[in-house]
Amino acid sequence: MSSVVVTAINLVSSDNACGMNGNTFAGFNTSLGGYEEDTLTVPNVGYYPNCTISSVHSRTSGFGISGANVPLTIPYEGIESLSFAIAAPGFPFTGVLTIDLE
Repeated sequence: MSSVVVTAINLVSSDNACGMNGNTFAGFNTSLGGYEEDTLTVPNVGYYPNCTISSVHSRTSGFGISGANVPLTIPYEGIESLSFAIAAPGFPFTGVLTIDLE
């Protein structure tokens, strides 16, 4: 049986949105073309008066991101949840999913 195995979720951000560039989160397994709901905890440590994540998209071919609660503004020293859905590709995949936050 073919499946999609995401071994880890790596975050990248050209502007280091809320300091999230380079963070890694646990992966997941799903069926071909399946969906995975994900929520990441985003702290604002050192960005005064606040920081904002305005977009979320996949850099890994075949994956899509939808339903993100952006723009998400986190007050100084606050913590917010960034939620979104990940659409898996319709072909077998094993590896790292890279998500771009801006």
